[in-house]
Amino acid sequence: MNVQQPVFTFKPLLKRSLFEKLFGLKKTENAFREINNVIAAAPRPSLSDIEKINELHMRYGANAVIQCRSHALAQYRSYLKSCFRSLAHTEISQQDLDDLQTIQHAYLISDEEIYEQNLQVGKSIYQWALKNALSDGVITDMEKAQLTHLGHQLNLDDDVIHQIYAKELQCLLTAKLEAALKDGEMSPEEEGEIETICRRFNINHSYEIETQAIVDAAKDLWQAKHGRLTPIEADIALKPREECYHAQQVEWWELSQSRSRMHTRDSKTTSVFVDCCPIVGGTMKQIDAGTLYVTNMRLLFVGLNGTKTLPYTRLINVSVHEPFVRLDKDSGRSPYLAPSKNVNSLSALINRMIAKPHRNSSLPE
Repeated sequence: MNVQQPVFTFKPLLKRSLFEKLFGLKKTENAFREINNVIAAAPRPSLSDIEKINELHMRYGANAVIQCRSHALAQYRSYLKSCFRSLAHTEISQQDLDDLQTIQHAYLISDEEIYEQNLQVGKSIYQWALKNALSDGVITDMEKAQLTHLGHQLNLDDDVIHQIYAKELQCLLTAKLEAALKDGEMSPEEEGEIETICRRFNINHSYEIETQAIVDAAKDLWQAKHGRLTPIEADIALKPREECYHAQQVEWWELSQSRSRMHTRDSKTTSVFVDCCPIVGGTMKQIDAGTLYVTNMRLLFVGLNGTKTLPYTRLINVSVHEPFVRLDKDSGRSPYLAPSKNVNSLSALINRMIAKPHRNSSLPE
């Protein structure tokens, strides 16, 4: 097998310091560099001048060569990877084996170290090949055959291969999930793609609690922005041609001017949330708590202290100020709704209703 990219290139020797010259000390790294240069001078490692390499062993001593272990192992790994570059389609040649044995002898690398390097490089090569095969979310029969052949040539046992598969499949799912959640939303198509991969590779997939909460919120946000608006049963009296699309428990808060700020939650008045609001100099006060209904004509809030109706024609904009949804009205005080969950999807749904032409009927203010 021809090696396309040279691993061994000429390296200039390091100059000795005055102290080293005075005491006849040799630079240890030059042992590695001189051996490297002997190998680089040959057409391939197995054709190197072995007598010259042996002479360098005598001149520097075995300990000096062994002290350059990290450089030597890096060279061995690089050459090994170059030999295995196309192993899914071809066999490793005897020349390659001779080259690797020459490198081992030149740098005095032990059999145990060679075994470990072969294993680590073999795992990285198989992982790279598997990652490429999985890049489109499908492994064809031809790719399966090539990976099987590659595993045998790399001398990887079944346990190691299973570990690599599990790791790469998890990386694939993680990448798909991160891509789906990049815009904060998850569409049915994106969710279906992840589920298809799980079925295809027989993965018993489940998210951790925190991740599942993020996924659920992203699905809700997509549904609020783009999903089909499906009427739900509502325990309130609706107007003719009025449909209810969403009902949720919320708290109704308002920002009021005050000379002092009360910091106790028992009184339902607090300044903790002021930093979240675009207006400063007042306190946030909870006015009521109850159920918010989102219909095709209005927002209807049924609270403990009464009922409030907000036709969409009176709403200018809806924005999120964690943990609130702020409703900007055309006049009067703008309320802040604190939903029990999914503040972003509630805001998106209301904004969608404001933008949606609902001129079927008008409601008295």
